[in-house]
Amino acid sequence: MSRNKNSILAVAVIGALYATGAAAQANLTTGGGTPVRYASEIIKGTNGVVLAESTNIDNRLAFSLGYNFSDQEVRYARLECSNNIRFLSPEVDTGSSTDAVYGSLNGINTNAVFFSITDALAAGAQATANDVVIIGASDAANAYRLLDNNDVVCTYSLYDQPSQAQAGGASGRIFTTTNTFIRSVPSYTFTTTPGSATANVEAANGAYTSFTDPATTIDREIGAFSIGFVPANAANGSLIANGAFVTPADLFAATTGVRVAGDLAAFSNVFHSANVSCGGGNVFNTFSNTAAFENTGVAAPLANVPVCFSELGNVQIPEGTYTATFDVTSANANVYATPDIGPLTLGQIIRNGTSLQAPLVQTPNGYISRIVVTNTSATARTATWNFRPASGATASEANTTYTGPTTGTLTIPANGSIVVNLVDVLGTAATNFGGTPPRGYFTVNAAAPNNQIQGLYQIVNPAAGSISNYVMVRPGTN
Repeated sequence: MSRNKNSILAVAVIGALYATGAAAQANLTTGGGTPVRYASEIIKGTNGVVLAESTNIDNRLAFSLGYNFSDQEVRYARLECSNNIRFLSPEVDTGSSTDAVYGSLNGINTNAVFFSITDALAAGAQATANDVVIIGASDAANAYRLLDNNDVVCTYSLYDQPSQAQAGGASGRIFTTTNTFIRSVPSYTFTTTPGSATANVEAANGAYTSFTDPATTIDREIGAFSIGFVPANAANGSLIANGAFVTPADLFAATTGVRVAGDLAAFSNVFHSANVSCGGGNVFNTFSNTAAFENTGVAAPLANVPVCFSELGNVQIPEGTYTATFDVTSANANVYATPDIGPLTLGQIIRNGTSLQAPLVQTPNGYISRIVVTNTSATARTATWNFRPASGATASEANTTYTGPTTGTLTIPANGSIVVNLVDVLGTAATNFGGTPPRGYFTVNAAAPNNQIQGLYQIVNPAAGSISNYVMVRPGTN
């Protein structure tokens, strides 16, 4: 398609404005700017994709002659690009300098075209090094065939002889210049800003059943995500094959969204918030204990959107790391490949205390069974203990009803220890276990740093003088 200089958009693609005042195409000689950018999501396939000429970002090729011609002198030009592009209908556009006459372009359907350049026989006109040649397409809908997502790098060279221009290389070359012409770039980004929330060991409904400082809201931010999209403008936009700017509607189906994964069993809701205080927003649906999904719509970029968890309030909140994935469904899977991004770390939940477990405790007759908890800090620490009876291996044990206490509180003295006799807090087989030997697991959750509290389960046979000690384990460490 031939165009004159007045029809060229005033958009800098690679070079700056020409000295003549015309707008810049992808000028190999001046360089210095950005290449013509195409959406990398365009599927190329075996035969590549056909690109049209664009009126949004001028995707024609331009170069300065680089040589001062004598009257009616003839030289031979070669425009050669990397092997991932083909010229489908190349022509010298009428916006090119009229100080020269151009021969027919040879090399259609290849990555290199060559042609003659002759100084024009016109009064006061002579082709000079600064004169610009513009290579466009005679068929605007079929300008190039792009074969992959690698950069398209093009070189213009001027030669003495036609055979030299046809062959390329250094022999007979008078002038040469190289620059990147086309670059395929991702149209969208997905990033996270990882955060953290703290489950409170001193929660009112039991250790770790709520986050710290729950006075104002049960919702806590775990982290934030951002979705970016290239702007549809001449300065920064990217093109699709027909020369239009790529938009979210081109790439994303309505089911595109963000997926949050991790242990979600302790939460009633997961949502991305409308503000930084987790004060309402869009709920993630298809909620399960492992993942939650939210259709973001992605009609516009989203910046630093908080992801918030709503506590149940009666279930212990686990420690763990949570991830977010931009889960993309292509709006046109035959034309655009739209990969998911992630999973990326969204944030973590930590606990502000020490958790200790004795996986099996028992109080058989004639034995002393006890828990010893030690505090190495200079501050007295509070703790809660929990007991859960074991399921029985026999029918009688399985049907046993435990009637004793299941939780209690402790104060661990500074630089000291406390001994808990299990018979004192759980009772005996006769009192609370319906005649079945008591057994189960015992946990201690202390409001203290993890490196200050240690626990030991000890069972003693006074008659035999034997003592067995078992270090209480820390969840996730054994």
